[in-house]
Amino acid sequence: MKRQHILITACLSAVLYGCGSAESDSSNSNLNIGAALGSGTGGGGAVTAPPATTPTVQTADLQASVQFDFATSWDMDINFSLPMTNTYMSLCTDYKIMDNGAVDVKFDSCIVRAPITDGQYNSLDVPMTNAIDSLVAVLIDYANPSAPMYTEFSVEPGKETLEWSEGVSL
Repeated sequence: MKRQHILITACLSAVLYGCGSAESDSSNSNLNIGAALGSGTGGGGAVTAPPATTPTVQTADLQASVQFDFATSWDMDINFSLPMTNTYMSLCTDYKIMDNGAVDVKFDSCIVRAPITDGQYNSLDVPMTNAIDSLVAVLIDYANPSAPMYTEFSVEPGKETLEWSEGVSL
């Protein structure tokens, strides 16, 4: 019986302690209760919902042009014909051209890595996404690997072919 009395007393104490005293926080609790009930006086007001907002554009109002096909990716052919042999090429999407003209390439973003054999590189159906708006080609001559050459290309969604055959010398 004594155990039950101690247990009940402990539970009631915890409940009363959690509620706090009415004097210590009465002004704040009345404001909070009043705000929750929709009244600024602290009691008894009816609960009201915030006014509903209607979006100015409905989904049904959206229109796409006939040319828009909702595709997020496409395949692009790459055709390079360059006056060089023994060269390694990387086509990368994540790079930054610095103020001094140096190029900082994140090589883990390269979508093509391949040797250029007899000056030719041809690849069909390289997957591209709409997020790619430019590429940088990094050419490394095996005879002089410390002086890579960088060339930037613009890419637009649906571009079918990336060609490069002029203005290249290592």
